[in-house]
Amino acid sequence: MRLINVHTHELREFFSAAAAPPYAILSHTWTSEEMTFEAWQGTAAPSRSLVNHPHPHQHKAGFRKILSACAQARAQNENIDWLWCDTNCIDKRSSAELTEAINSMFAWYRDAAVCYAYLDDVDAGGSKEGFVRSRWFTRGWTLQELLAPEKVLFFDRNWQFMGDRAALAKMISEVTRIHIGALEDRGTIHKYSIAQRMSWAADRETTREEDVAYCLLGIFDINMPLLYGEGMKAFQRLQHEIIKTTDDQSILAWDWLGNPDEAPTSALALLPAYFRSCGSIIRDPDIGMAPYAMTNIGISIEVPMICTSVTGAILVGLNCSRQLHAKVERGYDRSRKELIVFRRSQVWIWSRSTGRDIFERAHLHSTKIFLDDSYTSSIDNSTTKIFLSTSATSTLPVPTPQSRLFGRGVSTAGFAINIGFGMLNAHILEYDKAYFPGSFSIISLKRRGHSTLSHELVSYKDVRVLLSIAWDQYGRPQNWHHTSFFDSQGEVSRQLLPEKEREEPWSINGVDNFTQLMFIHRQIKELSTKPDTVSRYDPNPFVKIEDKVLYDLLNCPHLMVRIVFNQYPGPEPINELNRKCN
Repeated sequence: MRLINVHTHELREFFSAAAAPPYAILSHTWTSEEMTFEAWQGTAAPSRSLVNHPHPHQHKAGFRKILSACAQARAQNENIDWLWCDTNCIDKRSSAELTEAINSMFAWYRDAAVCYAYLDDVDAGGSKEGFVRSRWFTRGWTLQELLAPEKVLFFDRNWQFMGDRAALAKMISEVTRIHIGALEDRGTIHKYSIAQRMSWAADRETTREEDVAYCLLGIFDINMPLLYGEGMKAFQRLQHEIIKTTDDQSILAWDWLGNPDEAPTSALALLPAYFRSCGSIIRDPDIGMAPYAMTNIGISIEVPMICTSVTGAILVGLNCSRQLHAKVERGYDRSRKELIVFRRSQVWIWSRSTGRDIFERAHLHSTKIFLDDSYTSSIDNSTTKIFLSTSATSTLPVPTPQSRLFGRGVSTAGFAINIGFGMLNAHILEYDKAYFPGSFSIISLKRRGHSTLSHELVSYKDVRVLLSIAWDQYGRPQNWHHTSFFDSQGEVSRQLLPEKEREEPWSINGVDNFTQLMFIHRQIKELSTKPDTVSRYDPNPFVKIEDKVLYDLLNCPHLMVRIVFNQYPGPEPINELNRKCN
């Protein structure tokens, strides 16, 4: 790697960070006036006195930016005589040198004495919004420049100091969704789950498609050859390399937030954007770790499986959990403290059989489904070895981070539905008997939004549960309610499903959301108590909604609801269940 002498501005080559003297790094976003290696070398070394010896490139913003970074290094008075910049310290005409530089770049950032983050679109005298909206936070390469160095100093367009990473950690965490612990202690980066680290890159952009993967090599401690021209295959290669080095299955826990009919069928994500809502998925040592590997058929993996008859879909359990948190106050005097309460539940993904022992990813809805913890501990929890296909649908359009599906406004807030099947002792919340779920479905009747109502309809056989939330103007749950009812002929459900030209079922103008919510649920009870809807089974499953709102790392609110259906008859034989799965 080459470094710039901050006094003479000459370039000198060092063959490892360990052999280099203390150096600073310039982190910035590229413009059209950057200095290349050949431009810097092709002229006399820049002099500190440009009055008598004008430099042919002194008019370029990139040239002035490097000189200003050198001046900062001299002014810091920390015996830093060298600077690295990615524009003129790498000869990009050499593919071998470029490959070596990118594969070792994280180590050079990690070993730097300090990193100067230059935000050329920010004024220090401006508002907080100006800082968090800087383009620097949206670029792929700046992610490792933010996380790897021991010290990161932020400067505005006039090189006015704005603060260091430690002082600005809370603000940076809010805009980047990076866990604040990773910002405060860079040594913990590789302890976060794969899904969490992928989520940090979900909104970031690169000029070249391949760089979406190459800029993440250091984040995942991966080395691999660069093949510019391979397009998004680079991100697939990156995931293959990650699987070789870890037993963390959260790499399979990504979400598809769009139309299920357009969802990818590959077990691997096509873009980091698919991990946007995965910031709260953690490695869970209580579940246990198990090896899995790439094969020429797909990913060979041993997992717990639960078969359902929902469009032939099967639930596959991964060795990671989704963790939500809530702030609660304890005590009633001056010593009252705010505590963080965590709830976590194992991550299950949908899959669909395409042949014996071969499955593809399925995406049925955007609602987060959990399986009741006491339920999963009561049923047979043996594992099955399967192959998850990694073949992507060739005709599928590839959404970009800027698209409607993956934009910054995408929200997964709402009910986190925790489902169980069997005979539950409601007093101690433990099962006397637990059954495989069979057929159940969840339909979103209305999308969530500010100052609106949203509804989820959960169905099992002839029993329905309608879950509703009234959202305030800030996008937070204000009121919520549920109603269980029997609907053998589907008459009530047909009235619940909104027609295309209507905004929502039973829309009432001129009343607040809470009044409208309660009116809808009264109407459901009246419709479901007609004589022809009487059931010989108990139409009221056990339903319990937690009274406190939980939040994920996206700061999206969730309401955990436990729904336990009585199931008749008893469980199917295991061998018959396995036959259906295949």
